[in-house]
Amino acid sequence: MTSSIWGLAKTNPPPTADSAVEFPTKTRFHIALNVKKVEPMIPFYEVLFGVTPHTVREGYAKFDLREPPLNFSLNEVPKNAKGNGRFGIEVKDTQVIDRMVARLQTSSYVWAHTTAQQPHLQVIDPEGNVWRIYGAKAAEISATLH
Repeated sequence: MTSSIWGLAKTNPPPTADSAVEFPTKTRFHIALNVKKVEPMIPFYEVLFGVTPHTVREGYAKFDLREPPLNFSLNEVPKNAKGNGRFGIEVKDTQVIDRMVARLQTSSYVWAHTTAQQPHLQVIDPEGNVWRIYGAKAAEISATLH
């Protein structure tokens, strides 16, 4: 029987190599998003994540997030960028969503925030990739489209 990487992460000792950023788990996800142009995407992800990129060079930007633990990179691949991805981040505390909404209110990006059965924020990056940030707490029904 084969164990999953998640089962191994619970029993194996931590690796000896240092990470560029500290994160609270033994593993973290890496999302490498192909985009037509990296430079115009950076401000959107600075607003969404609330941090500046760790590394920027021609055709590449990398965000090392501590919360959630994520290695997120933008890779310039003009002929292979589709702009139809869907991504989600589940939060324990809906105040995280509130902080994202506050950052988005000062931007020109299109987004929607709903506090219905499952509070969530949906925002679309400049190339059409959809991000949904959601919490599991029930709240008063209201919706605002910006």
